[in-house]
Amino acid sequence: MNRLYDDPDALGQKLAEILDPRPEVLEAYLFGSVARGRAQAHSDIDVAVFVNPEVTPSGGFGYRAELTTELMAGLGTNEVDVVVLNQAPPLLYHRVLRDGIRVLSRNLKETTVREARAVSRYCDFLPQLAKIDGVLYGTSKREVPAS
Repeated sequence: MNRLYDDPDALGQKLAEILDPRPEVLEAYLFGSVARGRAQAHSDIDVAVFVNPEVTPSGGFGYRAELTTELMAGLGTNEVDVVVLNQAPPLLYHRVLRDGIRVLSRNLKETTVREARAVSRYCDFLPQLAKIDGVLYGTSKREVPAS
């Protein structure tokens, strides 16, 4: 297993170094089992990025594929999975914020506003998740905050 898997902080620094020259990446997060310090032999490196919506990134195969390829080369592993938060569903975005490590922020004030909006969207989605859980499991397993 790659030594970076053993040290989430060192991996976060390496990710920041790789992503810093890409001005369109406004925020980046390391999340998943590697960020939690629970990487296994089969674990991949989960990276989430929020991209400036005013910039159209180049790349014939798509931005996500281009960025994934660059991260694979920079980290020395093919086990990299990239999530573009601009397109992520509320549940995934929340999981990144809850369990992840922010490794890059171009503007902390703007990052904080985006993160707060993402948490708000997640909270708005909780009643639907509770209904889905109720249908699937016969009861709600998620707590829905009182309005």
